[in-house]
Amino acid sequence: FQMGEGGNNKNANYGFSGWFYLSGVVDGQPINASGDLFGDLDCCQPWTLERAYTVTDCAGNASTFAYEVHATGMDCAAEEAGGISEGEDTPLVSPKDLIQVLNLQPNPSNALTNLQLLSEEVTTKVTVSLMDASGQEVMFIHEGTIWAGFPQNIVIDVSGLEGGMYHLQITAKNFATVKKLLVVH
Repeated sequence: FQMGEGGNNKNANYGFSGWFYLSGVVDGQPINASGDLFGDLDCCQPWTLERAYTVTDCAGNASTFAYEVHATGMDCAAEEAGGISEGEDTPLVSPKDLIQVLNLQPNPSNALTNLQLLSEEVTTKVTVSLMDASGQEVMFIHEGTIWAGFPQNIVIDVSGLEGGMYHLQITAKNFATVKKLLVVH
């Protein structure tokens, strides 16, 4: 997860974003899934969340646990000029990407995955590495030149990796982007 100004990757507000991965067994079948979560933390509109959980054992004994979460929205009233208190949305952040990721397929993968990159404006040297969830490099994938206007295909063999969520880190000059890659077995 990341937090901060523009942290939700949707606008310039103070926010958060991150990826999640889950695996398990449902009705005897293994499942794997991943997703994104993002939001603004500048303020919180008033809301209430109610949850109740019931656990039943094989003998039919049941136990219930319930709770409520209340948010008052009080922090929203004191926004600075230009914030949401004036009824104006913050404009979307749209950084100019030096390198575009055109394709990452198949994803999830258990063998070979194709990464397709494009630089529309400049010919530049690019580096691609695969990082684990803690930010450690687990595989150096590619270092080479991307020619302006010509898509570059890079084949990644993930068959030797443990199942889990990984991040492809793509860097060129002062530019960096990250794409998630789910490895399943």
